[in-house]
Amino acid sequence: MARILVIRFASLGDIAISIPPVLAFAEQYPNHELFYLSNKRFASLFETMPDNVHFIGADLKGEHSSLYGLYKLAKEFRKLKIDYVADFHNVIKSQFICSILRLSGIKIASRKKDKISRLKLLHRHGKAIYDLKSYHERYADVFADLSLPIKLKFQKLNIPSPIIKPENEKWIGIAPFSAHKGKIYPIEKIEEIVAYYSSKANIKLFLFGGGKYESSVFEKWIDTYKTPFSMVGKYELQEELGVMGKLDVMVSMDSANMHLAALMNTTVISIWGPSHPAIGFRPWNQNKDTFIQIDLPCRPCSEWGAKPCKSGDFACMQGIKVQTITNKIDSLIYGKN
Repeated sequence: MARILVIRFASLGDIAISIPPVLAFAEQYPNHELFYLSNKRFASLFETMPDNVHFIGADLKGEHSSLYGLYKLAKEFRKLKIDYVADFHNVIKSQFICSILRLSGIKIASRKKDKISRLKLLHRHGKAIYDLKSYHERYADVFADLSLPIKLKFQKLNIPSPIIKPENEKWIGIAPFSAHKGKIYPIEKIEEIVAYYSSKANIKLFLFGGGKYESSVFEKWIDTYKTPFSMVGKYELQEELGVMGKLDVMVSMDSANMHLAALMNTTVISIWGPSHPAIGFRPWNQNKDTFIQIDLPCRPCSEWGAKPCKSGDFACMQGIKVQTITNKIDSLIYGKN
């Protein structure tokens, strides 16, 4: 039996991306133990893991915020008698922990960042777009570098829904926000989608998000259209995942909710603007025809969607028609072409 430490501190979307390779590892190496080190606020995502997967929460804003704090954390892993470290993050914090553990003879492998290939896509100058490895594959490669190869096999998380779904209802999830402004489809256009499906019989809309502003937008829509249901502040993460697993379709930006819904084997219609699925942040096990995007010479301009729009008009988002999205939703829930 070997003990493997996986490190990935942030963000929720990246943690979600790592779940398929982690669970594939747990299944294919049942006699090994995997310890997943991340920000303590992501602990709830690991509540239903198999017995050989253990979550270790770091207090990155308190006890473990300094190099000394990280050093103490690394010493704890020595006590656990870790055999291998799979550094999925490969940033200063994880590199520091790895450097301490390497002194004890522990074998280390880190995610390859492949900056050159990513830069070529971001500065393609009219050249064709091609798919880079997905981040699921990149994380699997880290295990392979430790001579622990895996086959990327994963179906879904088994989490029950706290809400019972009537047999005659179609459930649509809408997650209209993202951490970066540039990756948000215009809110007035999302509202058109909310209005369209709120008027239909046997359709239930679930609105996913977090924070005061997002909650206020949802409450406005609920006041106007009556039938949508806001998930903000109602349930814990595991329960939200359970509801996602009952959706007929999730409409999401390039955000954590896109990856979370994919973990529940739910079809995700993802809307892409400055970022691009070719860079590698594609949701798990989704068909390319569910990626809503338009081809522009300036796309992609940002790996994470954090850069300001050079033209100032966010044409990559503004140019996506509402009907394109509703047609795709209709085709999935009604079987219309």
